[in-house]
Amino acid sequence: MSWPACSSEQTALQIGTLAARVDPLRDSLLEARFRNRAPAYLGSQGFRRTFVLTIANGVDRVDDAHDAGRLTTAERAELLLPDAVVRARDADGEVWLAVDVSARSTRKMSSGALAGRVAHTS
Repeated sequence: MSWPACSSEQTALQIGTLAARVDPLRDSLLEARFRNRAPAYLGSQGFRRTFVLTIANGVDRVDDAHDAGRLTTAERAELLLPDAVVRARDADGEVWLAVDVSARSTRKMSSGALAGRVAHTS
């Protein structure tokens, strides 16, 4: 089977199109991997008893913490936006982490990118 000849511009355009289609899949895969491995990833950073909230129970738990006065309105809003919300403990007590996971940053950082904010609730 012979392939039609392509110019380098056409090839570059096709590669760019393919990359644009694959990047969201890579992000989804990394988000799922983080949710499955959060205790290991965060345990190495000093967090214990990590629990990744699912979308189904995440909003309810965030709202419960807000209603009980353990989260501010601004912290509540931040916890509804990220790829994952994790409840854990550190040396200072219970914490909630808002975690964004991105494949795009792995091109710059060999271990991938993990950005987060911590809200202490105790």
